[in-house]
Amino acid sequence: MEQERNSVESPEQGPSEMVVAVEAYLAEQAGWLEAAHERIHRVYPDGALWWGESGSRLTGEEIARHAEAAVRYLEAEGWAPRASAEERFAAYDAKHGHNFRVVLPPQDLFLALFRTARTDDVLYRLGTVLNSLLLVSTGAPSVRYQDWDTHPDRTLREVREVLVAAAAYARRYGPPAP
Repeated sequence: MEQERNSVESPEQGPSEMVVAVEAYLAEQAGWLEAAHERIHRVYPDGALWWGESGSRLTGEEIARHAEAAVRYLEAEGWAPRASAEERFAAYDAKHGHNFRVVLPPQDLFLALFRTARTDDVLYRLGTVLNSLLLVSTGAPSVRYQDWDTHPDRTLREVREVLVAAAAYARRYGPPAP
């Protein structure tokens, strides 16, 4: 079953207050982002990170806007990656005012990225950036953002922070729009 994608805010809209937050975060985290960049550059030499699986060239701004849209989605729709099916049903009922039972996926980071992605290329490459940032920040030999997101100790604040860092990374190191 394919899920519907909907954007909380159009990616065509210009930079917002979030850009200010991204720039402030970038200033604070420059060393961390540089370490992530060095790692990504080793894995994806010659800018290969910025090419989608469809063969399309992506810009840093596209990736950054996707990360920001995911933050807005999580803030608007909520974040409950470990909620049980009954908890998800109750949240749906409270929001929509009826007991219509549907299969509800966990309200997690992957769903936010999926629902706000304009293309699969952007979805996939933002995931690559997130995984790389998390490798550097955790020091772990491997990490997947999907598993990191659902860890019992994870907080929404941490999820927002890594998305803001991904947007900062993409703007700093990604190719500009043609």
